[in-house]
Amino acid sequence: MQQLIAPNQTVLGSFPDQPTAEAALQALRTAGLSTERMIILPKILQPNPPIEATEAKRGAAGGAIAGTLFGLMVGLVLGYMAVISPQVGSAHSNEILIGVALLGSGIGAAGGSLMGGLSGFNVSKAAAEPETVSPDEQYILVAEEISAETVTEVQSILAQLNNNPT
Repeated sequence: MQQLIAPNQTVLGSFPDQPTAEAALQALRTAGLSTERMIILPKILQPNPPIEATEAKRGAAGGAIAGTLFGLMVGLVLGYMAVISPQVGSAHSNEILIGVALLGSGIGAAGGSLMGGLSGFNVSKAAAEPETVSPDEQYILVAEEISAETVTEVQSILAQLNNNPT
């Protein structure tokens, strides 16, 4: 389960609830390990989640739709202004109006999608929809600046704890 969540942090285990996580932390203390640099975090607060665990996809889709509609409206207004301008002949007015409207909707879709995706990247799916989080992974035990040997020892102790619940 070793996984980095920040350059100097390692996830040591996942737990269904806070008391179970605290019992695991106490078991590590009892085994003689220093838990001074370990902390229990709710899974939804995990920093830097993978993009699949965020709302970026849904945000990008919603942004694309809103951007398309906004861009279409702006494109229609600008196209109409170009058509009624005395410098543009009326022979190609429909093509100009449609072309500017489509260009506006395309630019709006791209911009809205980018903005929606970036804003959705900051929201984890677990925070947006807590009922979708596995009940076995509500809390995580995180250690800062921990050696590989200590990680192996912690995993061994946690495995023993899971095999012999109190």
